[in-house]
Amino acid sequence: MKVLRIVGILIAILIVTAVGVYAWASYAAGRKLSRAYATHTVDFPIPFAGSREEAVERGRHLIESRYGCSGCHGSDFGGGVMIDNAAIGSLLGPNLTTGNGSVTAGYTSSDWIASSVMASSEAAPLHSCHRRTSGR
Repeated sequence: MKVLRIVGILIAILIVTAVGVYAWASYAAGRKLSRAYATHTVDFPIPFAGSREEAVERGRHLIESRYGCSGCHGSDFGGGVMIDNAAIGSLLGPNLTTGNGSVTAGYTSSDWIASSVMASSEAAPLHSCHRRTSGR
């Protein structure tokens, strides 16, 4: 009987210790995750090599011949259907125009650069418009 009592006390101590460690870890993680960091932003014009028309034509060439952006974002970049399957549902590409419903309407030059840096990181999905591409 005395052995059972000692085992019960030890189990209770272990449970209280585990709950205390969990509470401390949750509190510490919450503090670190909720911390806000001050950053600076810089907005600058994106330089064009040549005229604006040449830059637009170069961009058109890249998205049609190399990246295949219209496959997900539609031919007019107003959004497109990437996957339409009854088993998993529909997956829609976002609207990249500056019109109504756009996810990029308020983007500045800095926003575009930041999104391209995020898309070119190794952690990004390995899709044609979201992976690092070489200069070939």
